[in-house]
This record gives sequence, C-alpha cells and structure tokens, in this order.
Amino acid sequence: MKKSRCGLILIAGLMLSVRVYGFGNLTGTVVDDQSGQPLAGANVQILGTVLGASANTEGIFHVMRLLPGSYQA
Repeated sequence: MKKSRCGLILIAGLMLSVRVYGFGNLTGTVVDDQSGQPLAGANVQILGTVLGASANTEGIFHVMRLLPGSYQA
C-alpha cells in the first residue's frame, strides 16, 4: 500500500507541474528578407519537435501547445 500511495503522489505532482507551467503559443510573420513582403504558405518548424505551422496569405503563422523553453525555428 505504501508503494501505490507514493506512486499516486508522484503522478499527482507531475500533473500539477504540467498545469502550473501550461503550454504557450508562438505567433509570427514570415517575410522575404530583401523585399519585406509576406511569404504566404511558408512552413515553420520548431526544431527538435514535431510542431510547426504554415503561414497564411499574410505570412502569419501560429504554433500552438509549446511547453515553456527555448526553441529554434
């Protein structure tokens, strides 16, 4: 019984830490380096993850449900 209680407390602690930190969203605009024009349909991938998004017709993208931390795109 002692082991199961410890496991339950550990699981509850992990669930609480995810709730406390939560998820974030990343929004940005992809533009051409020279002209400054938005790049419609550009793909943005967060390196080291399976997360990414495609830019809309105005070059705006939204990546949702990112854990807190530092990323490269």
